[in-house]
Amino acid sequence: MTGRDVIEAEYALKLQNGVWVLDGRTLADAARAARQRREDGDLGEKSRQILDWAAQQPQGFRSKDAVEKFGADARVYLARLTEAGRLDKLERGLYVLPPDPSWEAA
Repeated sequence: MTGRDVIEAEYALKLQNGVWVLDGRTLADAARAARQRREDGDLGEKSRQILDWAAQQPQGFRSKDAVEKFGADARVYLARLTEAGRLDKLERGLYVLPPDPSWEAA
């Protein structure tokens, strides 16, 4: 959304019964949905699953845990996600999600 009298922002919409509606109950929900869609746009299913699981591991996780959960090729996905900046590798075999840049602004 852009205009002279509004703050520029991005909101996710969905088509419902032929009418465009917010994808969420509030503008904040729709903004999160838009950001999530943008971030997920280039991810495959297994990468998305690994990132969703990583989000549930606030202290980080070991690559062996990812292999147990997602299979032997999980290490390849971890390397790709790390290279793309979607995971941080703290030390050999230990991964975490990178900090959310919006938190740093506060």
